[in-house]
Amino acid sequence: MEQDRGETEGGQGEHRSYHDVEIFVDGQRYRIHENYAYELTCTRVGGWRLWYIWEGASKLIGGEYDSEAFRIEVGGIVICGRVEPDQHVEDRTP
Repeated sequence: MEQDRGETEGGQGEHRSYHDVEIFVDGQRYRIHENYAYELTCTRVGGWRLWYIWEGASKLIGGEYDSEAFRIEVGGIVICGRVEPDQHVEDRTP
């Protein structure tokens, strides 16, 4: 039997929402459901990016191609990422 999206191995339907999304940028964890100013976007050119948008001003927190370490998890499942969130990243600035 084919498994539907959002259905667990045990057969229980489990629907994910933005409450299940965690983004790790350079070792810092962000949960978009905790702050309405966070916006997670994905474009062909920029890849996945996390923004802080407030009162018309946008600030890039980090992104798939913009950060040393970037990872997105949905309900504990990694959907994007190159570095483990708890891995130490050396500061390479002189």
